[in-house]
Amino acid sequence: LRDCRRALLRRRRAGDDRHARDHEQAAIDGERSQDAGLPRAGRIVRLLAAASRRGDLGYPIGRCWSIQTGRAYIGTRPSKKRVARLCRAISDRTGRQWTWQDERDCVRALNQRLIGWANCFRLGPVSRAYRAIDAHVRERLRRWLWVKHKVPGRGTSVFPDEFLYSQLGLVRLGLRTRSLPWAEG
Repeated sequence: LRDCRRALLRRRRAGDDRHARDHEQAAIDGERSQDAGLPRAGRIVRLLAAASRRGDLGYPIGRCWSIQTGRAYIGTRPSKKRVARLCRAISDRTGRQWTWQDERDCVRALNQRLIGWANCFRLGPVSRAYRAIDAHVRERLRRWLWVKHKVPGRGTSVFPDEFLYSQLGLVRLGLRTRSLPWAEG
């Protein structure tokens, strides 16, 4: 509650009233929940929901569905904006202006970006986002290799998935979900 009030005062002093209303409402809700004897977790969820509506977190908080039980729960997943931003960065990195670079250096830069992004966004149901990113990386890297080596056709037969993953060493995000701590039964 004190942190919320501090943030509110800081924003007001700085003249930034964009998010002051959310902090003020959270402070009022916090006082109400304190009076009602509600746990602190309720206040934290309310603050996170307000930040999620603004898009500060990169994780929208909303309804998710459990694969095991089929029931709905409140959870987080990587936002579409963050996935699109990563795809845009991958497209920039595999543009025609980078064809002078060696394949291993390009894959190393892509892997570094992919692993860093996956470490930041690994909460909640991430498999769908990881699959979309994997498909985009495969397509862009294959197109980059196709332009670099001036191969006829689309390059799928010359640069199959096996070549991208085993010989060039491209990281496959879809396989990283197996090693997440909650993936072990």
